[in-house]
Amino acid sequence: MKLIRFFWIAPLLGFLTLAQARNLNLADGDQPINIQANAMTLDNTNRKSTFEGNVRMTQGSIKITASRIELTQDTQAMATIRAWGRPVTFQGRSAQTNKLVQGWSDQVEYKETEGSIVLTGNARLISEGDEIRAQTIRYFRTTGQYKADGARTDIPVFVTIQPRNRDN
Repeated sequence: MKLIRFFWIAPLLGFLTLAQARNLNLADGDQPINIQANAMTLDNTNRKSTFEGNVRMTQGSIKITASRIELTQDTQAMATIRAWGRPVTFQGRSAQTNKLVQGWSDQVEYKETEGSIVLTGNARLISEGDEIRAQTIRYFRTTGQYKADGARTDIPVFVTIQPRNRDN
């Protein structure tokens, strides 16, 4: 009898796991951070880890690739991630629309507590065909807001907005 109950529960647990996997982007901050690199240095005293060489970081739907990543955790184990490369790549799903957002820049800073991503240096961000290019782009995943700045350089902010279906 116990064996029969297990076979009934196992498919249910599998279904629940699949349903949860579809909503990972809504709770990326609740997912573990996974990092793969050629080398790592750990400083437990300062709660800082440095990863170098072909670095790949994932947390739920968020993916960052870079030459170097520094991860710092606060006392509540919330992470700030700084990444450098030429380029650093970023992708994640919007918490609002579940649409893919992709970005490239010389440096990326991801603050888990704020759900913000700052792309600096030759920054480019694409979402649903819309594109922003600027020296600095700030993207707030939780609100879907973007801020672009090119004022400190001779590079202006450039935006392409695709037409939307007006019937929706």
